[in-house]
Formats: sequence, C-alpha cells, structure tokens
Amino acid sequence: ASMLISYERAKAEALGFDARGGLMERAERLVALAIGLLFPVLLIPMLILMLALTAPHVPLDPHPDHAGHSKAAEYGDVVEEVDANVGRLMATLKRLNLDSDTLVIVTSDNGPWFEGSTGGYRVPFIARQPGRIPAGLVSDAMAINIDLLPTIMSWTGSPLPATELDGLDISRLLTARGAPSPHDELIL
Repeated sequence: ASMLISYERAKAEALGFDARGGLMERAERLVALAIGLLFPVLLIPMLILMLALTAPHVPLDPHPDHAGHSKAAEYGDVVEEVDANVGRLMATLKRLNLDSDTLVIVTSDNGPWFEGSTGGYRVPFIARQPGRIPAGLVSDAMAINIDLLPTIMSWTGSPLPATELDGLDISRLLTARGAPSPHDELIL
C-alpha cells in the first residue's frame, strides 16, 4: 500500500501545466517516476509496471529536446519523444538485470487521428519478454487492451477475479506464430 501511495504522490508531482494553462503529463516525467520505482522492485520476485503515457494525444507538446526533428511535425516529435523515453526505461531495466524477467508492453488506447488512422480500431501493440515471447513474432489476430488482465493473471498463476471479465487470455497470440484470436468479435 505504501508503494501505491508513493506512486500516486509522485504522479501528482509529475503533473505540470503547459503555457496555455492546461494540464499535461510529460512522458519524460512519468518515465523518470517509473524508473525511480524500479529500485525497490529489486527486493521482490516479480515486476509488473503499467506506464500509461498520454502521448501522442493532443495537445501535441513535444519536449524542447525533441521539437522540430521529425518530418511528421509535432506528432512525429511526440512519437520520437515517447520512443526515447521507452528506451530510457529499457536501458534501466537492463542495468538492473530486470530486462529478461520483465514483461514490457507498449501500446495505445484508442489510436491517433494521424494520416488516415483507423480511428483506434488498430493500434500499436508491442510486447517483449525474452524466454517467453519469441523475438520477431507478428500477429494480425484480434485482441484488445482488456485482454491484458486475464493474460497477466494467467502468466503469474494468479486466480481471476470472481466477477465476469470481458477480456480473454491472449497468451497464445503472444507466444505462438499463427495463433488464432480467442475472440470471435470485439465490440467497442
């Protein structure tokens, strides 16, 4: 419980206001917070870190270190900033010898509106866990973010909650080439 309280306090401190007075979460601040939370994890046997960045949602406000670099304008700058910060997180996992034992998932919630996007029905989903997820595995089978809870519960050997879940275990999609989706359809 104290870790959760510390996280909530640190997240609140990571929030800032942009020049227009609007609330923003800088990927850089949240990744720094996540990295800071890794050190106490060295004392426990398993790590699940959910880092939900708001980028690349509007308002697009890239960090000055990333502004003006991408051919895709501010949107591309923000995507490059997210990439750099995920790289920082991965480097820290490696430095702490946690990179092989940690499931890392990079995804989006409802997708961007950028350049002919499908409007959130197809979003990036990258998963990495050496020894469990084969490198280079690609799937076009249906899955949805709510599938993560039953999948992680399965991987940790934890019982599912007593309540009915809409998500399904997608372990086979993450570990076996050509595996079918556990879903016949998805309704958003």
